[in-house]
Amino acid sequence: MCEKLLSQVQIAGAGAGKTYSLAEKVLMCYENKKDDKVIYVIAFTNDAKINILRRMCELNNGQIPANICIETIHSFLLNELLYPFSKYYFGRAYSKATSMKLPTKLQLQRYQIKKLNEIGIIHNSQVFNKAKQMIVCRKGETKAVCNKKKTIIEYLQASICALFIDEAQDLNEDALALFETLAESIYLYIVGDPKQAIKYPHAFRNFTERVLQNNVVFQMLPFNTVTRRIPECHLRISNLFCPSSEEQTTISDVEGKVFYMFSSDENFLELHKLYQARNALIYIRQETEIFSTQNYSNNFSLEESICEKLLEKVDSKYDKDAYLKTIEKYLINITLKKDAKKAIQSFIKNFQIELEKNEYAKLINDLTFEDTSKKIQVKSIDKVKGLENELCMFIIDNALLEYLFKNKLDVNKEMMRLYVALTRSKSDLILVVDESSLKKKNRKQIDAEFEKLEIEYLNSGYLESLKADR
Repeated sequence: MCEKLLSQVQIAGAGAGKTYSLAEKVLMCYENKKDDKVIYVIAFTNDAKINILRRMCELNNGQIPANICIETIHSFLLNELLYPFSKYYFGRAYSKATSMKLPTKLQLQRYQIKKLNEIGIIHNSQVFNKAKQMIVCRKGETKAVCNKKKTIIEYLQASICALFIDEAQDLNEDALALFETLAESIYLYIVGDPKQAIKYPHAFRNFTERVLQNNVVFQMLPFNTVTRRIPECHLRISNLFCPSSEEQTTISDVEGKVFYMFSSDENFLELHKLYQARNALIYIRQETEIFSTQNYSNNFSLEESICEKLLEKVDSKYDKDAYLKTIEKYLINITLKKDAKKAIQSFIKNFQIELEKNEYAKLINDLTFEDTSKKIQVKSIDKVKGLENELCMFIIDNALLEYLFKNKLDVNKEMMRLYVALTRSKSDLILVVDESSLKKKNRKQIDAEFEKLEIEYLNSGYLESLKADR
């Protein structure tokens, strides 16, 4: 396998067993290779990495061979490309990466990134672009620059047997261009579903269209349109939002159910409670007057000056980013249990840190969270992408109703979110219309639209059957 073969691209829909098939291909590659080069399996998130690890252990008696390395995309690019070759290519060495929160103003962002770069730190938002600069030749670049890129690729080729990339729809244009170039020298297997490309709606689709037009480097495999888990009654809806060539069929023998209801219905809270008790997936596009997706850890980060004071006392061998994240979670937890002032008092005492007046005031302000205790807590669609469950409750707001009812046809992030939301369930899917988000629609109009889609209103018998199953 390490003798260069034509790289491959696979489009596979929701529930098609992408990760399982990828794990099988990785192990087959390992069995066939005749040298000690490394096989890299690349995922977008740590959760996806763990999922691949689990699948491979299932297939290989609980073991991962030594020459198979499973990494996140950022970890791979940092450890194999940016850290070892940044000094050679840019004349400036990167030795650390950070995901610290950047200012909202573009000018201040650039200034902050420049300051980080000067001390050898690359911000995670830069990783794809900087990695692309080191690999992909552009028009007008000098021969010396192109030779540097060629040398880097030769080093990678000498140590890497193959790259297997999962959930490629989560990659942006820079990352895909980088892998497109690497595919000329190293075998790549890339699998993804452009219909689930929430983060970068057009990047993977554009990439696959280029592959279809030019098969010199890549072989486009037949689309995998068979789902193992989604019931037929759900596909009847989700296929409305697929290109005809990617419409799915199912081998699931589960009959499945799909109903709709309204957030003000008398039995909604009871159904929500029953679904929660069964660890169902409950999700929405974004929070509304009734529902909250609040994730405080995404909205709070320590000021740089406070971080510097904390890091002065930390041994250099420790992961400083992880240390700071732990402290941020500590502050959030105490704030939610008590209040911001008590959280800061505890922070000052336990970490023996002195705060300036402006630092204290800023910290108080940053730890003043919106009170969402009266809202119903759910997940965002973005967070449940890649997950599945027997029971799913999709809280659908006005924005996604526009797409569901075909009033809007734009292929964008919202269309992708709708497709993801419709394809999480292995059995029962309940669509709950969030009435707090409605604009010009009334119940009668919404009932008529659901009737066109042949989706029935939730009947009392369903609720009773759930109670009986407890």
